[in-house]
Amino acid sequence: MAPSAGNLRASLGPWLAVAGVVGAIALVGRDALRPDLAPWGSDTWGHLTHALHLREAWAAGDPLPRLFPGWYLGIQNLRYWGPLTYLLLAGALALGCSPLQAANLFVIATMLLGALGVLRFRRWWGWPLASAAAVLFVLLPDHLRVAFAEGNLPRTLCNAFLPWLIYHTLRVLETPAARWPRLCLALTFALVVLTHAMMAAIFGVGLALIAVLAGALGGASARSVGLTLGLLALGTLLAGWWFLPSLQGGLTALDPTATQESLVFVAPTLLLDPLRRWRDPEALYLGLSLVLLLPLLWRLARQPATRALLLSGVLSALVVLEPLRPLYLALPGHTLFWPQRFLSVGTTALLLGGCAALAEGGRRRRWLLIGALTLLAVDALPSLRLARLRPPPTELATLSSAIGAAPGWREATLDLSRLGSAPAFYISAQARREQIFGWAYQGAATARLISALNWALEHGWSAYALSRLDLLGVDDALVDRHSMPPSTEQMLRAGGFALAEQRASLAWWHRDGAPRAWLLQPQALGIGRGAHNLAVLFPSLLVGSSPVLDDYSPALLHRFPVLVLSGFQWRDRQRAEQLVRDYALQGGHVVVDLTGAPLDPLARSPYFLGVYGEPVWLSGRLQAQIDGQPRDLGPLSGAYQPWLGIAPQGLDGVVSTFDYLEQAPALVGWRTVQASDRQTTARVWFVGANLPFHALVARHPGALQVLAQTLRLQPEALPALQRLPLQRYAAHTSGYHLELELPRPGLVLVPVAMQDGLRIWLDGQPITPISLEELLVADLPAGRHVVELRVESTAIHRLGGLASLLGLAGLAWTLQRRRGRIEHTQPAPDYSWPFAALDLATEPSHDH
Repeated sequence: MAPSAGNLRASLGPWLAVAGVVGAIALVGRDALRPDLAPWGSDTWGHLTHALHLREAWAAGDPLPRLFPGWYLGIQNLRYWGPLTYLLLAGALALGCSPLQAANLFVIATMLLGALGVLRFRRWWGWPLASAAAVLFVLLPDHLRVAFAEGNLPRTLCNAFLPWLIYHTLRVLETPAARWPRLCLALTFALVVLTHAMMAAIFGVGLALIAVLAGALGGASARSVGLTLGLLALGTLLAGWWFLPSLQGGLTALDPTATQESLVFVAPTLLLDPLRRWRDPEALYLGLSLVLLLPLLWRLARQPATRALLLSGVLSALVVLEPLRPLYLALPGHTLFWPQRFLSVGTTALLLGGCAALAEGGRRRRWLLIGALTLLAVDALPSLRLARLRPPPTELATLSSAIGAAPGWREATLDLSRLGSAPAFYISAQARREQIFGWAYQGAATARLISALNWALEHGWSAYALSRLDLLGVDDALVDRHSMPPSTEQMLRAGGFALAEQRASLAWWHRDGAPRAWLLQPQALGIGRGAHNLAVLFPSLLVGSSPVLDDYSPALLHRFPVLVLSGFQWRDRQRAEQLVRDYALQGGHVVVDLTGAPLDPLARSPYFLGVYGEPVWLSGRLQAQIDGQPRDLGPLSGAYQPWLGIAPQGLDGVVSTFDYLEQAPALVGWRTVQASDRQTTARVWFVGANLPFHALVARHPGALQVLAQTLRLQPEALPALQRLPLQRYAAHTSGYHLELELPRPGLVLVPVAMQDGLRIWLDGQPITPISLEELLVADLPAGRHVVELRVESTAIHRLGGLASLLGLAGLAWTLQRRRGRIEHTQPAPDYSWPFAALDLATEPSHDH
C-alpha cells in the first residue's frame, strides 16, 4: 500500500531538518577542518591558553589546577573563568586535536547544539518551520560575531544553550507538573553558570522576563511562573561550588569606574544599519528584518507565550541603545551586566517568537511565511563574511620560540592589547614564559597595577613603567611598533634591554635575567585609589593593595618615612585617625588628599582629622598663590570639565592657595595633631584642588614641583631595591617553591600576585604575608630560607559546596513534588510547508 501524502511529508521532516542544519553549518564552518588556519577573533587564543594549561595539568596528575602562573603573576583561572568551556576544549586536546582544531571544532559543535535546541520547538511548529528556524539561528549576525569576530568561546557555548533554556522554560510554564522539563531547565541553567557567570545572569533576567510576561498576559499561572523562577535559582545553587568562590575577586573586584568603560551602547540607527557590517565586521547588529517584521509578527501572534517571547526580545535589545545609557547606568550592579551582551537574548527571543507567530498566524498564508523567512535569511547572509579563518601569526610564533630559548624570567607584551590574545597563547605555549600580562583582567589580582602600567606606557611615563617592569621581573619585551610610542624603546634601552630581533611590526627586546625577589628600602607608602596616580609621578612610592587605611598595622606604617593618603577608605574613622595621629607624632610625614574619601553623613563631604573637604567646580586654568606669588599651574584637562576639586576647610595653617571665584581655598596646608598629653604635636598635610590628578594629566612642571615639595619625594625617582636571586624557583598548579638568602632582615617583595587563598610557609612554618602593589611582601629575618607558597581553598569554597548540596536537595524535592495534573495538550500538527498542499492530517510524535 502506497504511503499517504501526509505520512510522506512527515517522514521527510527530520531529513529536511538534517539537510538544512548541516548545510548552514557547512556554510559557516567551511574551513574548520583545515589545520593550517587559525581563528581571527581577539579572544580565541586566550581561551585556548586556559584549555592548554588544563590539559597539561591533567598530564601532571592535577584534574582541577588552582593556579595558572603563566598570566598576571599568577591567576586562579578555573576559579574566575567558568570551567565548562575549558574542560571541553582540554578534552578535545586530550583526544589528539591540535589547539586550532579544538577551537574550530568547538565552534561547529556549539552551532549544532544550538540548532538542535531550536529543533525542539517542532513540538509546536512542526518540522519544516523548526528546521528553517534552526538554520536562521546558526546564521544570526550576533552569534556569528561572538563566535568569529570576538572569538569568545564561552559565550558561543552559552548562545548554544539559550534555545534549550527557552524551550524548557516554555515547557515548565505549559505543564508545570511534568518532571523532565523541570530537571532540564535547572541543569541547563547550571551548565550556563559554569560556562559564563555574566551570561547566566543576563539569561536569567531574560528567562524571568519571559515567564513573568507570559503570566501577565494570561498564558501561565502564578504558580508556574514562581516554579520557573525557583528552578533558575536552583540551577544557580547547583553551580554554587564554582559560582560563589568566583564572586570574591574577579570582575566584582575591579574598579567600577574602569569596568564602566567596557559598557557599549549603540545608537538605534547604527544597531539597525545592515551596511555597517561591511565597514566594521565586529559591529553590533540586531537585524533590520526582525524590526521590520515585528508589527506583522505581533498581529499574527495568538498565544501569550509567543507575545512574551517577542516582548522580552524587544526589551533585551533596547538595553544596548545609547538613549537609555543614563537609565542603565543608574541601575545597581550595572557594571556586572554588560548591555551589549543582552543582544544575544534579544535576537534569539525575537527569532523564536517570530517563528512561533508565523506558526500560529501564518499557517494558511504560505507566501507570507516564505517571504518572512526569506527576508530573515537575506538579512543574515552578509554576516557570513565573519565566518572565516586566517593563517596563524607566524611572525609572533617565530619570536616566541626565540624568547623561549633565551635566558630570562618573565615577558611583557607591549601592544596596548592591539595584537589580541595571540601573544598570551604563544608566549605561554611556545616560549614557556610567565607573563605579567595575559588576556582580560578577569580574576587578575594585579589588575590595578597592570592597568596603571599600561596607562603609563601609553602616555609616556617611562620612569614609572620601567620601575614596575623591573619590580615584576621582566627580562623580555615584545613591542608592537605600530601601537607603542617611540619613548617605549628608549625606555627599554635605558633599563638595560637590547634589541634582540626585529620583524615588520614586532620588536623583541631582551636582557639576561633569572627569577628574583627584592629587599625593599622603604621610602613612601601610598594608600587609596588615588595613590596609583601619585606613584606614576613618584615611582619610589609603593602603593598598598588595600585602599582601607585601618587594614594596615602601625608597625608596617612606621617602616615608611612618608605616608600618602589619596582616595582612601576606612572601616572605623576614629581608628583610622588614631593610626595617622600616632604615625605623625612618631616622626612620620603624612600627606592627605581628601578626593574620593568617604563622606561625612551630615555634611555630605569628606571629613578626616577635623578637616572637611568642600567640593569646588573649576574650569580654565589652575591659578595659585605660592609663597605670596601668583603661579599658573597649567590648564585643567578639557576631558574633565568642569573640574571637581576639594577645598580643605578647618586647617591650622595654609602654605599655598588656589583661585576659586573670589575666594582663596587652601592648595596646601596643615592640621596640627596632639598627643594625649597635649604637649607633643605634629603636622598632617592636606592637598586641595585634586592637585595630584591635575599634575598627572596636565604634566605641568609647576604642579609637579608643588607636589614634590609637599611629599618630600623626587619626581620620577626609582624605588630603592636590592636584588635577591631566587634559587630552585618552581611555579606549578598549586603555588610556588623558592629559596633565597637575605643579607639583613627586612621587607622582601616576591613578585607573585597576592590573591585570595594564598598561604606562605617560611622554613616549614606558616607566616602572615603583607601585600603591596598587589604583590606578596613578607617581613623576613636574615639568612637562607625556603619559602613555599600554596593556593588553598577558603571559607567561600566550603560555602559554595554547601550551596550545591542545597541545590541538589531542592531539585530532588521539586521533582518529587507534584504540582497539579499534567495536561496532555495536543501539539500543533506538522504543517507541510513548503509543499503545495496544506492539510492538518500530519501528526508529529509527542515528546513528553
